[in-house]
Amino acid sequence: MEYSTDPLFIDAVSPLFTSLPKTAKQYLAGGVHAIGATIPPFHGGSFVQGVEGATKLRQTLEANNELLFVENIDDFRKAQESKRLGVYLHAQSLQFIEDDIDHLYTLRLLGVRVAQIAYNRGNMLGAGCHEENDAGLTRLGRRAVARMNELGIVVDLSHCGMRTSLEAIELSQKPSIFSHSACKAVYEHTRNITDAQIRAVAAKGGVVGIPALSYFVGPQPVTVGDVVRHVIHVATLVGVEHVALGPDYFTGVFPYESAEEQSKNDREAIDSGMWDEDDFFPAPTTMPKGIETPAQLGVLKLELGKHFSPDELAMVLGGNWLRVFTACW
Repeated sequence: MEYSTDPLFIDAVSPLFTSLPKTAKQYLAGGVHAIGATIPPFHGGSFVQGVEGATKLRQTLEANNELLFVENIDDFRKAQESKRLGVYLHAQSLQFIEDDIDHLYTLRLLGVRVAQIAYNRGNMLGAGCHEENDAGLTRLGRRAVARMNELGIVVDLSHCGMRTSLEAIELSQKPSIFSHSACKAVYEHTRNITDAQIRAVAAKGGVVGIPALSYFVGPQPVTVGDVVRHVIHVATLVGVEHVALGPDYFTGVFPYESAEEQSKNDREAIDSGMWDEDDFFPAPTTMPKGIETPAQLGVLKLELGKHFSPDELAMVLGGNWLRVFTACW
């Protein structure tokens, strides 16, 4: 087999693919080799809902020969060399396990390899970033982190409260990650993380995945350069070996939703208490100009290449994720 010399490109967070599997072609066109597909419902739900969401994703993967289910580290290269899109399963809230730690085992059997403790609001494990009072990990949350280490599920702290995230990083015996979190020092947003969180996760060998979702990256109009500023900030603060990409494409932006649909869905998210009024831009919202769809991610790659050496770029695109996954899986 003739092996590719292109660096492995992993997008750590893709709710978009889960909603629209046909966008696999867009990821491949953008030079992406693997993605972390968010199991629905995205904000978490019951154990039954989590099992159904993971099962549906597995069925989608098995039915499409353009896709490769990523079960182990070797599968990333297999996807790249066979020109298929590698897909591993990612839970954005462990509300799915309810109050039973053994449910983590079931999720792992279904293929979940990365899981967030909480999503904005608190759950039985810990606090989300929108909670006014972050009491840190609960007793169940501490048990969950330990069990995730045993099972080979990466501890993801995006959307978590600051104290909850710092306690999880300290407790975990394996590297933790922020799969899709931008930097408060670059742009102030409730979802973004502090330099203290970045230093803590890096000190334990972890990685911060920088999103491209416009709300989190900068003021309108958001550019590719704004995304790169966050990457550079992490690389400067803790080293290039601790930063990667989690663009977070989802159906809630144009061209996947009309302005009318966006406004309606944003209002529902705010009214539910999951998000705050000032978390969103007025519709219509797109991803940064030039990378509105995954098919254009080559533009981001080129822009990063202006600031990083080829070896450093390979780390940011996929090498750093691969290192953490190897350590955890």
